[in-house]
Amino acid sequence: MKKNLLIFLGALLLIVLGISVFQYTRAYNSELTIENKSNAIAFAEIAVCKERFNLTMGPSKSKTIKFKATCDSDYLISVRLATGKEMAGKFGYVTHGMAFNDRIIVDSNSMKFERNAVN
Repeated sequence: MKKNLLIFLGALLLIVLGISVFQYTRAYNSELTIENKSNAIAFAEIAVCKERFNLTMGPSKSKTIKFKATCDSDYLISVRLATGKEMAGKFGYVTHGMAFNDRIIVDSNSMKFERNAVN
């Protein structure tokens, strides 16, 4: 009887550990949209979850980048407008194991973060 109980408890422990590892390593597809409400963006760099994205964008355009939330991270963004003005900022927060659909709006003087949905 003791042997069966130990086998049962050991199997239960392995199942719980397996589920925990699966939940921890799972990364959801996430999106960040950069919306340009200024003149052209000559260069932008976005860093999130150890990934870097570079882009350029015309006036009144938007672009969406897709990434996996593999870690806890902020959005780090630096922008150089066609006018030469440079801006940088740290926005939002991405949590490992969740899906995000966020937006950063760039105008000629500032950047603003919006969280659209978290799944």
